[in-house]
Amino acid sequence: MLSNISKALVALAAVATVAALPAGHPDAATCKFVLHPEVPVNADTTNLLLEFNAAIVDALIVQSPINQTWSGNSTWIEKGDNFDVKQTIAAIGLTRAQSATIMNGWVGTTLPSVVTSWFVKSAHCA
Repeated sequence: MLSNISKALVALAAVATVAALPAGHPDAATCKFVLHPEVPVNADTTNLLLEFNAAIVDALIVQSPINQTWSGNSTWIEKGDNFDVKQTIAAIGLTRAQSATIMNGWVGTTLPSVVTSWFVKSAHCA
């Protein structure tokens, strides 16, 4: 019986903690990228949410002073061989402007991800 009560209290605490988290981050930059996959991807069979979050978040994490980020989900539109990706993201320990400067500097580079790597054709972060 005590075990069930303990489990219920832990579950309740977890729900309360998640509910208390902010919906956004005050230093989050909103970015619009045009990404081109090195290897063609099938948007119907590839987890593009995972792909874009892995590419963008991982690239910013390694440039964050404490290797932590906050990220909203990616949204995207497939346009021919390219993907227009919108991402809201913050590098913990950096200002919005600092994070934006880093990500704007990715133009012309390739970001590795899970299924393929993504060439950054354009980036506009503010």
